[in-house]
This record gives sequence, structure tokens and C-alpha cells, in this order.
Amino acid sequence: MDLIANAMDNLVKVGESNITPQRVHTRITSLKGNWEKFFVVHEAIGLAMTELSSVDRLHLQNHSYFSENLFSITHKCYLEAVEKMTVFLESENTENGTIQRTPSTQTISQNSSFPTFNSSQNSSFPTFFHHARLPRIDIPKFNGSPADWLSFKDLFNSHVLTNPTLTSVEKLQYLKTSLVGSAAHLLKNTTLTADNFQKAWDALISFYENKRLLVNSALHSLITLKRMTKESASEMEQLYTNIMQIYRTLETLQRPINTWDNFLVFIAVQRLDSESVKASEHHLGSSKEPPTWNQFSEFLITSVTECSRSRL
Repeated sequence: MDLIANAMDNLVKVGESNITPQRVHTRITSLKGNWEKFFVVHEAIGLAMTELSSVDRLHLQNHSYFSENLFSITHKCYLEAVEKMTVFLESENTENGTIQRTPSTQTISQNSSFPTFNSSQNSSFPTFFHHARLPRIDIPKFNGSPADWLSFKDLFNSHVLTNPTLTSVEKLQYLKTSLVGSAAHLLKNTTLTADNFQKAWDALISFYENKRLLVNSALHSLITLKRMTKESASEMEQLYTNIMQIYRTLETLQRPINTWDNFLVFIAVQRLDSESVKASEHHLGSSKEPPTWNQFSEFLITSVTECSRSRL
């Protein structure tokens, strides 16, 4: 990640007089190799996580690699570095009066090729095809529900808005195809022109970025959480996941959620089945002090683990 993020800075450090087309070609080749290695590791992490229990996956998803979206950040750094180096080569060609396209002046999407695994072979090592295209990114759909706005906004921002390889017209097209239901009507008559993308995005933010409605929607989701029907690892994991999603939403909206321990614990207990309520009382022991949310969430995670083991 550091090699990719610092690629352009390291090139500049050699001094302007020493930056030749040959050196830039070498740096682009090295940069592409580093990205492919990084992507292989990312794929390996994804494959490994599919083999883990749901509890272990839940723990790992809180790791900074996922919570800070470091894969997307590194991908963005890679694309920007390739783009800047490519611009240098194109300017060199222009100054020399040449118009030929070198491998380094191909489109960014071609330079951003990913390695792919050939599952048809019985080898224990992956086979790579270095000319594969970028994998398709599924743009999340937004139907106008306030409860879904923040997650849609964050995902669209990371996948499309900050993508330097997309034109404004392409971004607008992605935006329009990502809207369904009442949200789609807002941009129904917006024509696909470069000038209209920012206007359309600003219109969506202006309409849906209503903090009062977003807070009310999050609280409504919290107090209407589905009650567990039985002592079940999957149902308890779903309860914990739902509460934490709402917790992070309220945190993003700058609500003092870290002081709502009593309220959160009370809501969570009300959603437990009778056996799980007894287990929570046993877990908390004889203490007469109200449990903190951290203490109670530990009980939920522990219970999911124990239920999973007993099922095995």
C-alpha cells in the first residue's frame, strides 16, 4: 500500500532533470506489479473470510482495512499515479512531435488490469492473465428511503464520485441507473450532459440530506427491530448487526450515541427471546449497576459464538 501511495512522490524525488520517459516506463511497470500483488492479497483475504464462522467475520469487518476502506483508497492512489505518469509521457510525445501511442499511454482502465484465478487447473498456485479488465462494480440502488440514504451516499461516493477514470456524463449515467422508485423521479428529466452531473448530485443531497428526518428514521429502525423468536446464533447475530448499523448511522449524524447505553441495552433486551434474556442475566452476574453497551454487546457476541459451537 505504501509503495503504491508513494509511487509519484518517489519519482519526483529523483529530480526533474532525471525524469526520462524510460524511467517513467519503468516506474509504471513496477507500479502495475505492486498493484497486482496487492490485489492478489486482497482476493486471498476475501476467499479466506468465506471459510470463517460468521462471528469471526464480524470481528474482522471491524478491522481498519475494512472500516477505513483501504482497498478503495489504494486503488484510487494507483489510478492517480498511473494517470499522472501517463500525462508526463503524453506531454513528452507532444513536445517531440510524435503522436504514437505507447503502452503507457493506453487508457487507465487497460493499465488497471487485475490478475484472475484459473480455477480449472488443479495446481495449488493461481494462474494470472495480466490483460483482464477491471471487475464490474455493482452500484447500490437507492429508492428514496431516508434509512438507506447515508449508506448509498457513501458507497456511490467511493465507487463512482471519486473514480478518476469516469467522465461526468458516465457518472451521471451511473447515478440515474442507481435510483429507483421515488428517488428516480427526482432526476427523471435530467439530460445526460457533463454540466448536469454535479447539479443532479447536489439536488439529491439537498433533498435527502435532512438530518432531522435521518435521525428520526434511524430511531424508528431501532425501536422497531424484530424480536428474536428463539435462541438462535443467526437471529442474535442479525440483531447485533442491525443495532450496530443503526449505531454507526447515528454516530455519523453526530448524535451523542455513546451516552445512550441504558437506552440501547433496554431496546436490545426487549428484542431477545426468553432464554436469551435469562442468559444475559447470568452473564451480567449479581451486579446492581446497569451494564454499559460495550458489556452487553460482548454478551451478544459471546452468545453467538456459544450457539454456533453447540450447533456443531
